[in-house]
Amino acid sequence: MARMFTNSIYYVHEKSSMAELNKEIPVSQPKVQADDPQVFKENMHELVSDLVKKAKEIDSLIEVLPGIQQTEEEQVK
Repeated sequence: MARMFTNSIYYVHEKSSMAELNKEIPVSQPKVQADDPQVFKENMHELVSDLVKKAKEIDSLIEVLPGIQQTEEEQVK
């Protein structure tokens, strides 16, 4: 999941377009490798869905782990 997260951050960093935050400071050099805004939005939605799905899978696995109420021998069974 950590790799998915870092890859998602890398994608956002590399493929996002520049946004003008202040009218007095225009964007002078737009990113060449930026995705089309619609493609970027769709890819972001997919990345978020994948991260949420993976987090839910991890939560499900954690839920079925034996608790501390059981001895080590009971947990191994």
